[in-house]
Amino acid sequence: MSYPSRKEKAKAVSEKKRNEKLAIFRYVTDIFRLVDTIYRFFRMMLKKFIFTT
Repeated sequence: MSYPSRKEKAKAVSEKKRNEKLAIFRYVTDIFRLVDTIYRFFRMMLKKFIFTT
Protein backbone atom coordinates (compact mmCIF):
# COMPACT_ATOMS: atom_id res chain seq x y z
CA MET A 1 0.00 0.00 0.00
CA SER A 2 1.50 3.31 -1.04
CA TYR A 3 0.93 6.43 0.99
CA PRO A 4 0.14 9.76 -0.70
CA SER A 5 3.05 12.09 -1.19
CA ARG A 6 3.28 15.38 0.68
CA LYS A 7 2.24 17.23 -2.49
CA GLU A 8 -0.82 15.03 -3.04
CA LYS A 9 -1.82 15.41 0.60
CA ALA A 10 -1.55 19.21 0.44
CA LYS A 11 -3.60 19.22 -2.77
CA ALA A 12 -6.31 17.09 -1.15
CA VAL A 13 -6.45 19.37 1.90
CA SER A 14 -6.72 22.52 -0.22
CA GLU A 15 -9.42 20.93 -2.38
CA LYS A 16 -11.39 19.97 0.73
CA LYS A 17 -11.22 23.56 2.04
CA ARG A 18 -12.33 24.87 -1.36
CA ASN A 19 -15.29 22.49 -1.42
CA GLU A 20 -16.31 23.64 2.07
CA LYS A 21 -16.27 27.27 0.93
CA LEU A 22 -18.35 26.40 -2.13
CA ALA A 23 -20.82 24.54 0.07
CA ILE A 24 -21.53 27.80 1.93
CA PHE A 25 -22.49 29.45 -1.36
CA ARG A 26 -24.75 26.51 -2.20
CA TYR A 27 -26.53 26.88 1.14
CA VAL A 28 -26.94 30.64 0.64
CA THR A 29 -28.30 30.05 -2.86
CA ASP A 30 -30.81 27.49 -1.55
CA ILE A 31 -31.99 29.87 1.18
CA PHE A 32 -32.35 32.68 -1.36
CA ARG A 33 -34.41 30.42 -3.65
CA LEU A 34 -36.65 29.45 -0.73
CA VAL A 35 -37.24 33.09 0.25
CA ASP A 36 -37.89 34.01 -3.38
CA THR A 37 -40.42 31.18 -3.74
CA ILE A 38 -42.25 32.23 -0.57
CA TYR A 39 -42.27 35.86 -1.75
CA ARG A 40 -43.69 34.89 -5.17
CA PHE A 41 -46.34 32.70 -3.53
CA PHE A 42 -47.52 35.49 -1.22
CA ARG A 43 -47.47 37.99 -4.06
CA MET A 44 -49.59 35.65 -6.17
CA MET A 45 -52.05 35.08 -3.30
CA LEU A 46 -52.25 38.82 -2.63
CA LYS A 47 -53.10 39.52 -6.28
CA LYS A 48 -55.82 36.87 -6.21
CA PHE A 49 -57.19 38.27 -2.98
CA ILE A 50 -57.26 41.87 -4.29
CA PHE A 51 -58.91 40.98 -7.60
CA THR A 52 -61.53 38.66 -6.07
CA THR A 53 -62.79 41.12 -3.46
